[in-house]
Amino acid sequence: MTKYWFAAIAAIAMTFAPAADTAPDWETLFDGRSFAGWQSITGRAVPASSWTIEDGCMRAKPNGRAIEDIRTAKTYRNFELEVEWRCPRTSNSGIKYLLFGITEDQTEEGTRARTRGFEYQLAGEEGERKAKAEPKYATGSLYGVIAPSDPHQRDEGEFNVSRIVVNGSRVEHWLNGGKLLEYSLASSAFAEAFQSNRKQAPLAKVAWESPIVLQNHNSEFWFRKVRIRPLR
Repeated sequence: MTKYWFAAIAAIAMTFAPAADTAPDWETLFDGRSFAGWQSITGRAVPASSWTIEDGCMRAKPNGRAIEDIRTAKTYRNFELEVEWRCPRTSNSGIKYLLFGITEDQTEEGTRARTRGFEYQLAGEEGERKAKAEPKYATGSLYGVIAPSDPHQRDEGEFNVSRIVVNGSRVEHWLNGGKLLEYSLASSAFAEAFQSNRKQAPLAKVAWESPIVLQNHNSEFWFRKVRIRPLR
């Protein structure tokens, strides 16, 4: 297993100065027709074995032999992100931000590349039922760290709208117009909760400016109308 760390981590200080409320217009991250502006998390082209364009969506495909997350070519620090998504009842995925690295396994069947970072969890109906016992893994959670409030997820086959706001030290997760959670990167309570999940890296390893990632968790997922606006 090889670990990759974003070069920006060493150069970016962990500062939490609040950003101003003004913001430019929204920037479209997916044109509905191509993977322009996207790449494999390893920096290669988006792998056809793991992703395709279908019905105006980026579709994550299940492929047990070789799966890879994809990332934006650009990086972001303070932003408001919106993503529409839908999935079958058994699927699982996530939107990742504030990254701290990736892992890449080379197997006989192909490459398996996964991102490590803060994750807005996404799950189908079956995953939501399981999450009742472990709310920190429900849709809209900060995966494994903070449970969301009632997510108001739409029925299978309908598109949901997820929103992530990172503005200085404040982070918010929203779903279908409702706020699910809010936390402060600067708080000791958050640091303790984050470190309690042994899958996480020390906060000092986090790249406070990083790409946006869509996860391929070896299950079917559709993403569309991905847009972002930097906050200054």
